[in-house]
Amino acid sequence: MRAALWGLVLLLACQQAPKSTTYTGVLEGRSTRVPALLGGRLLEVRVEEGAVVALGDTLALVDTLELAIQARQVEAGREELAVRRRSPPPRWRAPAPTSITPSKRRDAFAPWPRTRPCPGRTLTICTTRWSWPARPARVPGSSSAC
Repeated sequence: MRAALWGLVLLLACQQAPKSTTYTGVLEGRSTRVPALLGGRLLEVRVEEGAVVALGDTLALVDTLELAIQARQVEAGREELAVRRRSPPPRWRAPAPTSITPSKRRDAFAPWPRTRPCPGRTLTICTTRWSWPARPARVPGSSSAC
């Protein structure tokens, strides 16, 4: 029963049907990846959508100068990396990182003049090394030269 059914399906599939023409085409070309950053580098599109093209037709012009420069930069970086890998390591070592202790912090600010407030005056600071803009007068009852 199954064999008869398959035979009928095969007979119907092989019936003579009117012949129709089917057109096919192959588009050959070089593919170039263009990143999204270079989207504005398209100079000209020479064919419209649906137009017939022939072998050797230029479809679009893309400014590739920046792409060529970037490719050379990448190649130079690769060459430099290869040279670094072949060369021996440097003989010097970087100094180990040090922590800042309170005494080091105090020594770092030692050259700065030490300041103290002047008694009896507002918004005036007396220094032990110099006074700016002029040396303030002595305050009665004070032994310092403020």
